[in-house]
Amino acid sequence: MTSPRIDALPPHDKEAEGAVIASVLVDPEAWASVCGIVRPQDFFMQKNDWIFQACIDCTANGETLNQVTVGHQLARVDRLEELGGIAYLSRLVTELPTPVGVEHYARIVRRDALYRSAIEAASRVAQTAYRANGNVGQLLVEIETMKEQLKAEAVPLLGIDDDDPIESLAEVLEAEDEPLEAIITDGDEGAVLTVDGKGMVAGPPGLGKTNLLLRMSRGLCEGSYILSYAVSQPQRVLYVALEGSKRGLRRRLRKVWADADPEAKSRFFTWKTRLNLRDIADRKRLGLKIEQAKPTVLIIDPLWEAHTWDENSNAEGRELTGVLDTIIADYGVALLLAHHDRKPPPFAKQNAGLESVRGFSGLTGWLQFALGMGPETGNVKDRMVLVWKKTRDAEVLLEPLVVDFDREILDFIIDVNAAVGGKVSDDAILTAVYGNGGTMRGTELIEGFVHGAGASERTTREAIRALVKVGKLIDFVAPADIRTKAKSYRLPDDDEGLEVE
Repeated sequence: MTSPRIDALPPHDKEAEGAVIASVLVDPEAWASVCGIVRPQDFFMQKNDWIFQACIDCTANGETLNQVTVGHQLARVDRLEELGGIAYLSRLVTELPTPVGVEHYARIVRRDALYRSAIEAASRVAQTAYRANGNVGQLLVEIETMKEQLKAEAVPLLGIDDDDPIESLAEVLEAEDEPLEAIITDGDEGAVLTVDGKGMVAGPPGLGKTNLLLRMSRGLCEGSYILSYAVSQPQRVLYVALEGSKRGLRRRLRKVWADADPEAKSRFFTWKTRLNLRDIADRKRLGLKIEQAKPTVLIIDPLWEAHTWDENSNAEGRELTGVLDTIIADYGVALLLAHHDRKPPPFAKQNAGLESVRGFSGLTGWLQFALGMGPETGNVKDRMVLVWKKTRDAEVLLEPLVVDFDREILDFIIDVNAAVGGKVSDDAILTAVYGNGGTMRGTELIEGFVHGAGASERTTREAIRALVKVGKLIDFVAPADIRTKAKSYRLPDDDEGLEVE
């Protein structure tokens, strides 16, 4: 086998590059054909790179593409004379036989750029192999990364099969589910947080969201557990702290990480800073920190300090989540956020639903999970209820938890004897209806257990439906609710099965 010459020029086609550039200068329709295929950096010859970038700038300014407008743009950035002046542009146009087939030439340029990317990526893999010192896993990661990057470049531009074929319904139903790549697992076959997921801890100010996220960070780095749910394997965490002082954060971290394993500690990184993700420069700053720490989980505390978009605006909120999705995709991280609940109006009942989370309506739908923090009924000091308001990929119901906060070690101790979640007894429901005169509106019955006992709405509804099914409750639509068809419930006429002490 003949090896390629080390001193050979990387793959490129001078004629194809010249044909693309000349075509967009003489044919107004050529630009629309090539601008989605090639980029400035795809040209091997730097002169052509500059000219193509000038074409982008001209179109952005609403100017028609021709030798004059592009020449003026190049002059504005002091590159016209360096590439040979208008004479160079004129020579390209003169030597072009015809602009027909410009897409073909553009794909040649893009193909050669892809080959050069492959050579560069292969060189990085070779360097990794030289310095791996027996770490085959590191080498395999580098190879896999190279493959995915090259495939991402090739698929949309060269028409390569994207491995996502259309499927019939029968094929979909008969196929086996692939296991989720879980960071936090639900104990079944689902995930609370996946490797590319995003979650949020939300609640009123000052309740302990930062402390909870710091404790979650330790569980992630140890590969142990978070609020009784298993962490699949040890993770690397970058904690971006946007509130408080360095001194205060240091004191908290000393308590949270006391007696922790040194190896787990080595996986945790923190960055105390000011950040505005709306600013491209700040996004680059964050990117540099991520590349330095190489986390698998990025924590931003709190979200509202990380940007200047209007969180309650649908348009601006989508810009925010779009930027966050880009961070997840570009750096391969899962994202955890601290966020505030809406400030309730005066005399309003506590709201335990997703609508309590501050921000535009699509924010909670964008999340993989939302964990709500609220004070425990009765305002017991340092006791609170944690409610999983949303869990998209969990296979089992994640029940609410009553926890006691230990200020000495900044930990949240689960009270396994507290009655929350799915433990809504039949007697409790029947007694509530009986105490209301034997009839009760469904919304009031459910809200009583959700807000009064910390139970989940789903569990309460299931318990009520079970009682209706066996005849211990009768459901009906009251005259006042005919329009909405909201259900009410009453006891059977004989009150069978009801025992009230």
